[in-house]
Amino acid sequence: YQRRVRGFNQKKMIGRLVFFLLISLVTSTLGDSKKFNVRPGVDETVILEMGEFACKFSYSVTGGTSEEWQMTFEDDGKQFYCVIYRDRSFLFFKQFSAELVGKHLTEADVLDPHEVYIPFNIKNNAVVPNNGWQGSIGRIFLAHTYQRTCLLYTSDAADDLLCV
Repeated sequence: YQRRVRGFNQKKMIGRLVFFLLISLVTSTLGDSKKFNVRPGVDETVILEMGEFACKFSYSVTGGTSEEWQMTFEDDGKQFYCVIYRDRSFLFFKQFSAELVGKHLTEADVLDPHEVYIPFNIKNNAVVPNNGWQGSIGRIFLAHTYQRTCLLYTSDAADDLLCV
């Protein structure tokens, strides 16, 4: 006994599902992620690599016990970005440095656990806190935006703008 729903074709449905899965795989971003423990009293550097590029986070903290943090980065073809974060951190950072290795840093944000901006400088393609800052960090965002070259040309038909 097989029940057939009007208009439902199982083979077509499976074909469409496979097609959409393949499209989503082809159009998805490239990325990676890494969990790591931030331990008080230990100066450490964590690196997450993606091909010839990397996200590098160096720090020194004090406070209670170790916490699990996460570092992710993605490349969507328009922007390469790295995010270093923990939802609720209770550690006190004495210093930190976050860097995109192999990419020019074009955008950055540093926030505390309450999403308040932390003042920082960019030195040698790395984000570092302003002189004298110490405190808690919730998230660090680093990005490289790809430059697009555009050419405006005229012809008898129309003016066109081509970007690559």
